[in-house]
Amino acid sequence: MTELLTERQAAALLHLSVKSLQGWRSRGGGPRYHKLGRCVRYAVSDLDAFLREAVRRSTSDRGPTPHRSAPIRTEHLLEKTGRRLEMPLQTASDTCAPPPQPPIPRLRFRARLHRAYTKRPPAPPHM
Repeated sequence: MTELLTERQAAALLHLSVKSLQGWRSRGGGPRYHKLGRCVRYAVSDLDAFLREAVRRSTSDRGPTPHRSAPIRTEHLLEKTGRRLEMPLQTASDTCAPPPQPPIPRLRFRARLHRAYTKRPPAPPHM
């Protein structure tokens, strides 16, 4: 059986914070981990492999190219809307354009309201 470490133990072994490991897990990247219910565990062999992959010879060395994960599958979402990936997207001329907006009525009244609400109160009399 493989020796599994907790988040804290793995972070201490890598000299990182627990938040760094959590961020890598949510964004993708970092060492491989095991999810056991709500618990996250790291195998020592996975941490060693992660450290070996992180070795660089210079700042311009990008290291091995990462393998691409599987793309997000959207076919089931497209089926709900009755669309397919091969269908061209509709342009604005293909769809019904929304009706033109009427001009804003009574501009003078709005300007008068604006002046009424922004007018300063009279200054108190000097004694």
